[in-house]
Amino acid sequence: MGIINILPLFISLTTVLLSGCPKQNHGDHSADSDSSSTPKIADARADHWLVQQNRLENLRREGVVFQSVGNEPFWNVRLYEDETFHFIRPGADTIQGIFSPGIKPADLNSLTFPLAFEEGNMTLVAHNDSCTDTMSGEKFSHKVSLTYRDSEGAVNQYKGCGLFLNDPALNDIYVLQSWGGPENPDTNFPKGKPRLAFNLATNTLVGFDGDCEITGKFESMGDRIFFKEFDYVDAACRPETRSRFFDHLNGQEHWLNLESGRLDLTSSDQVLQFRKVD
Repeated sequence: MGIINILPLFISLTTVLLSGCPKQNHGDHSADSDSSSTPKIADARADHWLVQQNRLENLRREGVVFQSVGNEPFWNVRLYEDETFHFIRPGADTIQGIFSPGIKPADLNSLTFPLAFEEGNMTLVAHNDSCTDTMSGEKFSHKVSLTYRDSEGAVNQYKGCGLFLNDPALNDIYVLQSWGGPENPDTNFPKGKPRLAFNLATNTLVGFDGDCEITGKFESMGDRIFFKEFDYVDAACRPETRSRFFDHLNGQEHWLNLESGRLDLTSSDQVLQFRKVD
């Protein structure tokens, strides 16, 4: 048989052998990589969130109402529900003392806590601005500045991040049950009782003011809460005169008390009592 006659047979056999070989993909492998790595990333984030929540819950059980930290050098200030504080620095004794209720300046979006101890005084300012820890990457709700004046008059400045350890029970839906005060406002709402649904993750709320659906924002600061930026969901549902409930909350600060499924909001001589609903 000549070379020319066996050439077609050789080509046919080569084609069959090559077709049976596995194909190599030199293209983009990002799809396979993403599909395998995405669950791992999600699991890591979930684990980190769980660890963080457990740590915050432990601090709540210790009575901590505000936690602040900073780096270079490391420092930590914790405010407790009994109005005491601890100032912690590596290599130095823990400073303990008492703090006064936060002062909210009219022209600043912040809260100032005077701290007093035997050898001197400090001032802790929590600015309502998001903050990320420079070492851990953990996110906080407030930027914090601490001014420390020791017994010799030397002034030290610290910067860091902080957050209020708000009661997670606030993250729920509450319906108005009573409204007490000298004026005894009318709590008969023909269209239904006012309600508020709080979202601690975003510091936002939705609700009903007795006449219309509303949205808004809030700053929860331990035993105080500040409501702001209220608005109506439906532009057509804007009464000529906003409801008393709307105006009583929007732009106002209230003392906050949560206990056994009940929420009390107190300002001056008015007390609004809410009950949690399923």
